[in-house]
Amino acid sequence: MPNERQGGAVSITASSPPLLSTREVARFLRCRPKKVRELAAEGVLQPVRLGENGHLRFRAEDVERLVRGEGG
Repeated sequence: MPNERQGGAVSITASSPPLLSTREVARFLRCRPKKVRELAAEGVLQPVRLGENGHLRFRAEDVERLVRGEGG
């Protein structure tokens, strides 16, 4: 499995699916970036944290699944 959990984090490999920024997800969902962060905090979307600053990224397939109403 390309995205293995390690201590609550998700590791990314070359074969990982595309990642979207908070702003990109907000555009796709037609909401504000704040709402995307809330969805992540509620566990509705599983974020991937990047770098020392912990920038959030989201798997495109997870966002599409949310839109289709298939849950996580």
